[in-house]
Amino acid sequence: MVTQLMQTIAILSDTHIPSRAAKLPDWVETEISDADIVLHAGDFDSIDACERVRALSTELIAVEGNADPDLGLPEMVEVTVEECSFVLTHGSGSLNDYPGRIRSLLEGYTEPVVLIAGHSHELTDERIGPHRFINPGSATGISPAERASMVIASVDAGRLDTDVKTN
Repeated sequence: MVTQLMQTIAILSDTHIPSRAAKLPDWVETEISDADIVLHAGDFDSIDACERVRALSTELIAVEGNADPDLGLPEMVEVTVEECSFVLTHGSGSLNDYPGRIRSLLEGYTEPVVLIAGHSHELTDERIGPHRFINPGSATGISPAERASMVIASVDAGRLDTDVKTN
């Protein structure tokens, strides 16, 4: 018998350090350190912020956001964790057509995926057809977010459970 281990995933975005926030909140750093995998949906804002998250992470999977310097990160990445498929992107572009862009990104997938995107700083966890869309908000709580937030997900044999963390 093969036993699969549950994976814990820290999902965050829009840290914007140092231009709009001085550092990650201590509780966010703890959540990152405790996770098996960290998914960051862009807008680190600096090489130092990216390296800080990487240093805290067991495994970091990240994409580049519109406010990032050239970090050498992709615009989109697909990853499977314990039979659960994730698509990670920043969601750059006008906020006016953000919901439409998110929906159009999902149209190409016939099997259910979890799309993770940031950019709007708006904490969201919703179903779109067979898919799920998660925007973890801003890990530093910068405007227009009302508070710092992130999502902790656990994946066990393809089942995804999430818990929103805020300050």
